[in-house]
Amino acid sequence: MGERHNAKWDEYAHIKFIELCEQEVRKGNRPNTYLSKDGWKNMVNEFNKKTGLEYTRKQIKNHWDHMKAEWTLFKQLMRGETGLGWDPTRKTIIADDNWWEKQIKENSKYKKFRNKDLSLIWFRYDALFTDIIATGERARAANQE
Repeated sequence: MGERHNAKWDEYAHIKFIELCEQEVRKGNRPNTYLSKDGWKNMVNEFNKKTGLEYTRKQIKNHWDHMKAEWTLFKQLMRGETGLGWDPTRKTIIADDNWWEKQIKENSKYKKFRNKDLSLIWFRYDALFTDIIATGERARAANQE
């Protein structure tokens, strides 16, 4: 096998990755929690062609898993929260220090979302991951209303 190297995900590669994932989801190549065999094959081929990189399916799937974990954590942070604002210029959550301190005390991993550009997670990750994980939760919420 060839020399192993860590995938470097700069902003360009990350955005291309998201666009291609969205394409595969729209094509119906995500029948459950992951892309289908064809979906992954398309992703690897298209991603490498568009970026000039040579990432393996495993490196690409690892990026998907990392994004999904970030999204899940973000959803936990925002679960049940109302009245928080959105700063469209900085692309951050508008919340006071007390709110952040309370959240970070609950889970120190939430710290990474403070003052961070969350526009991709907030506006684009849902399309990739929502229907899969949230279906049970959404069904329960609908029953409670």
